[in-house]
Order: sequence, then C-alpha cells, then structure tokens
Amino acid sequence: MTVEHVIQMHIDAGRVHTALVEAARWGEIGMLTELLDQGVPIEARSETGSTALMLAASGGQTDVVKLLLGRGADVNARDDNRGRTALMWCLAALHSEKVYLTIVRMLIDAGAKVDVAANDGRAAIDFARTRESQALLDVLESAGV
Repeated sequence: MTVEHVIQMHIDAGRVHTALVEAARWGEIGMLTELLDQGVPIEARSETGSTALMLAASGGQTDVVKLLLGRGADVNARDDNRGRTALMWCLAALHSEKVYLTIVRMLIDAGAKVDVAANDGRAAIDFARTRESQALLDVLESAGV
C-alpha cells in the first residue's frame, strides 16, 4: 500500500484533517498543497492531537515545514497529549545534524518560542541537550535560551 493510497483512504472516509497531517508526515507536498487549497485548515490535528507542522518537523520534512510556515502554520501550537511544540518535536526526533539544524532555524525564524516548557517541564534546550550538538545549542542560545 502506497502513502498516496493511505492518504486517499483518509479522504474517502471523510477524514480530510487526518489526510492533511499524513501528507505532511510523509512529505507529500502535492497532496498537502491540494488539501490546503481545498480549504482543509492548516491547524488540523491528527487523531493523537498533533499538527501537520509538528509531524513534518519530527519527520525531517524540510520542504513541508517551509510550505506550512509559508502558509501561516502556528509555529507555537502545542500538541494535545504532551504540550510539545513543533520545535520540541523536531528536537526529540532522530535526524542528522544538518536536517534538524535546518528545521530548528526555520522554526525559530518563524517565531518559535524557545523558552516554553512541555507538560513534563522540559523546554527546547532540554531536548537539544540529548543531541550532543554544540551547533544546535548555539542556535538555541542565540535565540534567547
């Protein structure tokens, strides 16, 4: 089963919000653009309460993150379960340094707050420390951490 087929199944079942989030997660820019152009809200949530921007950031989908930010996605929205932002989702994921540095910079440039904490009390800097990347810590510190 292809990603396109899974997304189409969500649409056919009347779950266009979930289809939008899945398109973002898997980097399906064409489908994502089509859904947004058809009026699916950019802040649509997955069944677990995550936005398209959160899942694109955690999935290392740089082009999708750029598209969503350009379309006005709320960079500081929090997921329904853990209170994490897209920045925290990115930092908690397993990307190469180049990918997460790129996405972190994009999110910060779009106004991501670096000093807010998730429900468990951890802030972006706490997630970044697990990466053992001085470059990443420098980016966060220059943003006001």
